[in-house]
Amino acid sequence: MLLSAVAAWQQSLSNGRVHQEALRQAAELMAVELNAVMERFERGLRGARGAVLAVGLERLDRSAFQRYVAARDLSQEFPGARGFGFIRRVNAADSASYTAAAAADGWRSFQIRQLQPHERE
Repeated sequence: MLLSAVAAWQQSLSNGRVHQEALRQAAELMAVELNAVMERFERGLRGARGAVLAVGLERLDRSAFQRYVAARDLSQEFPGARGFGFIRRVNAADSASYTAAAAADGWRSFQIRQLQPHERE
């Protein structure tokens, strides 16, 4: 009985080490894969930044950015991404005119969103 108990205890320790190693390897693989996905997204965002800079922030409108996005194959190049965009800084005093300009540019559902209400831009 004693030998059986010792053998079972050693097998339990061995199984624990095997499971820990398998978990460590799976976590490392997931980290590598996640890093690769994030690097792809980063390249896509850098490309979008390049497109914005090439056109010029003052001349960039919604249709120009949509043409850039349409030229990319998001589902193939960036699987899992729901889209790319950019954010303009808008002073609180200019928010109504900016929203009206977005609607005039064809984006009727546009609205300015804030994580937390505040008075600055």
